[in-house]
Amino acid sequence: PKADDTGFNEPSQIAFDSSDRLYVMDRANQRIQRCEFAVSWTCSTFFGVTGIPGSDLSHLNYAYGIGIAQPANDIYVTDGGNFRILKCNTSGSCSHFAGVTGQPGEDNNHFAWPADVAVDPSGNVYVSDWSNHRVQKFSSAGTYLSTIGVTQVPYVADSTRINSPWGVAVAGDGSIYMTEN
Repeated sequence: PKADDTGFNEPSQIAFDSSDRLYVMDRANQRIQRCEFAVSWTCSTFFGVTGIPGSDLSHLNYAYGIGIAQPANDIYVTDGGNFRILKCNTSGSCSHFAGVTGQPGEDNNHFAWPADVAVDPSGNVYVSDWSNHRVQKFSSAGTYLSTIGVTQVPYVADSTRINSPWGVAVAGDGSIYMTEN
């Protein structure tokens, strides 16, 4: 594992923006790295403070997932240890999007462990909430819209429950895909 800009420590997710820049969730380094290709790939810290977890709007705490709205380049980050979702611009300025910082929960304003995030073609944001056994849908303004799964009820052999969803993706036609534990 590396704590400088030449490597990663437990990278968890990747995403590209509309300018073909690669964003890497460098989970154990508590940061996001942005990599660009000229003659070769060069990476630098895009957001977070390397190796130092925190809960203010300049730190991450075991952030796993990243999703980028195209072509707007709004960058959504699941900040798992802080139980929140951040929304960032390509300059690295981030703001609170959803969840309550430092407070896990199971109502529609809280997450138990947000693991991944995806954005549909209309700008709606989907968050897999692993410990709550659900995927929540939010508007691009952060307003809660709906839930897939049954909160706090893991998988049973039916079509309404999901077990510990981790990865989430949305296809161009709006179809939602998720991985379950």
